[in-house]
Amino acid sequence: IYRKTLKRVSIFSGPPLLHKNKDYGINHYQLIFYYRTLLSKCFKEEMMRTNFTALLAALFFVAGFSGCAGTKGGSMPDWVTNPLQAEDAFYGVGIASKTSKALAKQTADARARNEVVLTIQNKVSVMIRDFLKETMTISGPAVHEYTEAVSEQVGSSVLEGCTIKERYISSADNTWYSLAEYPLNTEARRMILDTARAEMMKQQELYEEFIATQGFDRLEEKVEQLSGE
Repeated sequence: IYRKTLKRVSIFSGPPLLHKNKDYGINHYQLIFYYRTLLSKCFKEEMMRTNFTALLAALFFVAGFSGCAGTKGGSMPDWVTNPLQAEDAFYGVGIASKTSKALAKQTADARARNEVVLTIQNKVSVMIRDFLKETMTISGPAVHEYTEAVSEQVGSSVLEGCTIKERYISSADNTWYSLAEYPLNTEARRMILDTARAEMMKQQELYEEFIATQGFDRLEEKVEQLSGE
């Protein structure tokens, strides 16, 4: 602050400095008083400016931290007691109570995402298993292996695309609640279909019958009917 004040005073348009060989009509004491007044004024202005900047920075920091931390309130949020459901999205809830707030948040987030993954994996597995029973004559270990492979690959992709929609901290016991969301949009449906096609190509016997019965076209219809509800 002091350096900024001196800089402002040095460039301020004030009376000229006294020269030993010239008389400007300003005595030495008047000049000292003038610059002392100017220095005090500039110093106060710089102090106010610095404090205001620091206050703004503090407010932005608190607002940002609060947004990352989550909402704090009563015992638990409504989306825990009344789970969210939608045709175009999957939701999962994670709960954690730890001594460390950072660990509680991380654990709740992970559990919420895992719940979404398990829900989608289960739906995809049932969909493919039922579809194969309806359209294919092949059964046994090959079908089971194929279904598990598709489910695993879909789960990995879902985990990457799953986001935390909301967080909540219970004021009663500091328990963390996290709500995860995975949108079931066109891109997600395409990912499921592409995964099923890629894994099918690894099973030669299944793939040949699938091609013969135009199975991919009918599988695409099944994927389009997949819902988060």
